[in-house]
Amino acid sequence: MSAKGRTLLLDPFSGIAGDMFLGALIDLGLPLESLREGLAGLGVPFRLKAEKVLRGAVLATKFHVLVRSAEGNDWEEEEHAALRSDGDHPHAHHGHGRSAAEIDKLIAASSLSEGVRRRAARIFGVLAMAEGRVHGVPPAEVHFHEVGAVDSIVDICGAALAVELMGLHRILAYPVSVGRGMAAMEHGAMPLPAPATAEILKGMPVRFSSIDQELCTPTGAAILSVLVDEFVTAEFAGRVVGVGYGAGSFPRGNPPNVLRATLLEQTGDLAGDEVGELVFQVDDMTGEALGAMREKLEGAGVLDVAIQPVQMKKNRPGWRVEVLVSPQDLSDITRLVLAETSTLGVRSSVRRRHVLDRSIEVVDTPLGPVRVKVASHHGEVVKRKPEYEDCLRLAKEHDLGFDEVRRIIDGHLR
Repeated sequence: MSAKGRTLLLDPFSGIAGDMFLGALIDLGLPLESLREGLAGLGVPFRLKAEKVLRGAVLATKFHVLVRSAEGNDWEEEEHAALRSDGDHPHAHHGHGRSAAEIDKLIAASSLSEGVRRRAARIFGVLAMAEGRVHGVPPAEVHFHEVGAVDSIVDICGAALAVELMGLHRILAYPVSVGRGMAAMEHGAMPLPAPATAEILKGMPVRFSSIDQELCTPTGAAILSVLVDEFVTAEFAGRVVGVGYGAGSFPRGNPPNVLRATLLEQTGDLAGDEVGELVFQVDDMTGEALGAMREKLEGAGVLDVAIQPVQMKKNRPGWRVEVLVSPQDLSDITRLVLAETSTLGVRSSVRRRHVLDRSIEVVDTPLGPVRVKVASHHGEVVKRKPEYEDCLRLAKEHDLGFDEVRRIIDGHLR
C-alpha cells in the first residue's frame, strides 16, 4: 500500500456492517494474510476468508469469519453472521453472548498494538453505551449477543487493525443509508433502524431509505462513530488512487448491497487534518490521581495526553494538562475531564495540524519480527521507529535491556 494513500472516503449508500467495511478494504488491497496474522493475537479460534461476489452488476469482496462448528470438526460461519448486514432477523438471539466487561478483558489481554486495542475498545464502548441507554442498564452490565460472538469481535478488532495496517490518518464518509420496516429481535419486533443503531447514529448525517431491510447495523454505526473523522456533505477535491467494494450478505442488486471505499492521495505539501485540544490546570491532584486520570482518558480513546509542571497563582505548584482528541469527541471527553479531575473549567479548541504519512511494516530482525512505524512524505521515507510493545516483548524474550534491543533493531533498520 502506497504511503501516499492516507485518506479513506466511505460511501455507505447501501448501509454498512463490519464485514462490509473489511471487505471494502481488502478489495482496496489490504492483504488478508496481514489481517489474519494481526488478529491471531486475540486468542480466540477463527479463520478468515475473502471471495469475489456479484451484488447486482458490481463485483465486490465478501469477507467471512469462520468459527468451529458445534461438533468441533469443521469451520463455518456463525448463524447470525449472515444476518448482520441486512437479513430478515438481524438480532435474533442465537446463544453467543459475552458481557461488555468480558470483551474489554479479551481485548486488553490480546497482543494487538496499543492503538488497535484503544480503537476496538472505543467501538465496543459505543455499542455498550447505546445498548445500555436502550435497555436502561449501566454499559458495563450490558450483555452482548450477536456483537459478543466471535465473528463480530473479529469484525470490530479487524476494523481497528485495518486502519493501522493501511496507514490511514483520516477517514471521511458520506451520510449513511438506513432501512425501514420492522425486524424480529431478541426482545420482539422492533423498528428499523434498530434501537441501538438509532442511538449510535445521533449526531450523524443519515439518509432514510425506502428499503425494508436493515442496512446499517449497530456494529457498522459504531465503526462510523469511532473511525470517521468527518462526514462529507459538501464538495471537495482529491486524487483517487483506488476504489474497493465490500459486499453485504444479502444478494440485493438494486441498489447493489455494497459499501464503496475510495482511497485518496494527499496532494498538498503535507497531510493535514483537524484535531480537538483540551487544556486545563490543577494544583490539588496527586501524582497517583493524575496517573489514574491519564489511564481513563487513554481508555476513552484520546489521541494523546501531555502533563507539564507549572507554577500557578499564589506560587502554588501545579500541573498543566493538554489532551488531543478527535473533534467529534470534544464534548464527551470534556465531560469526562470535568467528572474525573478537580478542575473547574476546561479550554477547548479545534486546531489544524500537519503530519507525515504513516504506515506499519513488519520487519524481520536478528531478534525476531518487529512492527515498525514508517513516516514518509510524498513516498520518500523520512523516519522509521520500532513499536514500543514489540521492543519490550523482545527484551523479555532475550533477557536483554530495552535500550540494547533498540540499538540492535535500529542498527538493522539502517
